[in-house]
Amino acid sequence: MNLNTTNTLVPLTLAGLADPLEKDKLGFAYLSHASRTVTSATTFSIAQRRDFIGLHFNLGARVHYTINGKSYSLRPQQYALVCVPTATYQCTVAPGRSETFSIHLSVEYLQRLEAHFPILSEMLKSIREQQFFSASEKILECTTDMRKKINEILHNDWTGICWQTFMNVRVLEILLECLNNIAMRNTKQLTRHRLELVRKYLIDHLQDRFSADAVAGKMKIDKHKLRKDFKAMYNVTMQQFVLEERMKRARAFLRDSKLPVSEIAASIGYKKLSHFNDLFKKRYGYPPSHLR
Repeated sequence: MNLNTTNTLVPLTLAGLADPLEKDKLGFAYLSHASRTVTSATTFSIAQRRDFIGLHFNLGARVHYTINGKSYSLRPQQYALVCVPTATYQCTVAPGRSETFSIHLSVEYLQRLEAHFPILSEMLKSIREQQFFSASEKILECTTDMRKKINEILHNDWTGICWQTFMNVRVLEILLECLNNIAMRNTKQLTRHRLELVRKYLIDHLQDRFSADAVAGKMKIDKHKLRKDFKAMYNVTMQQFVLEERMKRARAFLRDSKLPVSEIAASIGYKKLSHFNDLFKKRYGYPPSHLR
């Protein structure tokens, strides 16, 4: 196994977020680039001498990590925003050329961005508690623009203050793009969870008079957004969903119970038996009495 590693120390500043006189308090970014070639799957131990909090990109073959009993894998061109306490962990590299790039950020630097990205609060808490933490349940894909910026960091001809400014800008650009991607992913996960709760609520209240506005108010979701997101996720409107669930429940009751048709209709929200009969026949092509 041939291993090539480059570590770079970049003094950090945050233009607009920090007083120039306080810029030294932001600490440093440690940029680490490693590449290796293996002919077969290889597992080795890495002794981490300091807490890692930052971005880790896999630019080569698949790699699998086991850290304090927790595991995660990175396929080619994937990355993770992680907090890893000081530890010795296992790394398994797939055959071929492995290449990773990491941006280790200081706590002080991330604290300046914490108000804009709440996920950073959880990461900083994990560092204090010495717990492993990943900012997204799912690993994210490295975009073309992100890869371009990484290449510019690894291969540029700047020197002196120009180099420091250039590296600061690129580190911040990559970090902000990653944080925005994670925020969007987590928002989508939250939206899915809330819609699943809405779906469960509708199923549990089939006997109630249906009102999309009332459901939105009950679930504390904007009514227009709820209608749009529900249709996008389930491919039906809430009203169509409720109707279908009512008909399915009615058919099950008609087949499996001896309850009167009128009682079944009332149990799913229909006071008028004639209205229920019409809807049932329209849905299944035969009247409820056909199942009796």
